[in-house]
Amino acid sequence: MTRRDLLKLCDALWSKIILSRGRCQICYSRRNLEPHHIISKRYAATRFDPENGACVCNHDHGRLTRHEIYLITLKEEQELKRKTKKWTVPELLELRQHLKDSFAELQGKIK
Repeated sequence: MTRRDLLKLCDALWSKIILSRGRCQICYSRRNLEPHHIISKRYAATRFDPENGACVCNHDHGRLTRHEIYLITLKEEQELKRKTKKWTVPELLELRQHLKDSFAELQGKIK
């Protein structure tokens, strides 16, 4: 499995974890939900951290993307962006398992 494949799998698992929150964290809608990275996923240090994710509806996702509304302060964003990370294949394999376990735990709590 390539590094790129592992990144895609981890992205998919991260998205499932975020979407399992079940409602928009801004307007509380349960419709048209999308996962949103608070800090862009290009910043590897926070890319797969569930704390860097928000479950938002399509409407509010657009507002966040256009910077009409914010989930964190500019100072918090700058501090998080300073962290650097390049994921290795072994780290991604470990991360994938951790995300799978986290998602399975969330599924157990939902049922």
